[in-house]
Amino acid sequence: MAGLKKTLRTVIGFSPDYYCVIKFDGFEKLIDAIGGVEFDVQQTMKKSDPYISIQKGLQVLDGEHALQLVRYRDYVSGDLKRIDTAQAFLKAAARQMLTVANVPKIPELAGIISKKYELRPCHR
Repeated sequence: MAGLKKTLRTVIGFSPDYYCVIKFDGFEKLIDAIGGVEFDVQQTMKKSDPYISIQKGLQVLDGEHALQLVRYRDYVSGDLKRIDTAQAFLKAAARQMLTVANVPKIPELAGIISKKYELRPCHR
């Protein structure tokens, strides 16, 4: 967290007072609550693990598939590709959350966040 705080201070000009620890079930519920997220998957994601199976192409990902997407690690390109994909997805999710259609859902989204996320103070 110390390195992240330093990077954020450099990029946005201040350090956060709090951060969230994201629990997987909360992530899924939040994505489902906003009606999924439209995302262009750059490659087919399959593993011997039966829990990961996402086809390449533009699609609306529900919570379960969104979690598979951001957790998928391609052993050829490793973590850097996973990080890029996760960041792109989170930007798409933020855009989806800010749509007019989701404004009435703000109380529901706040409830999911308060129950499924853990807000922690940053240590100074």
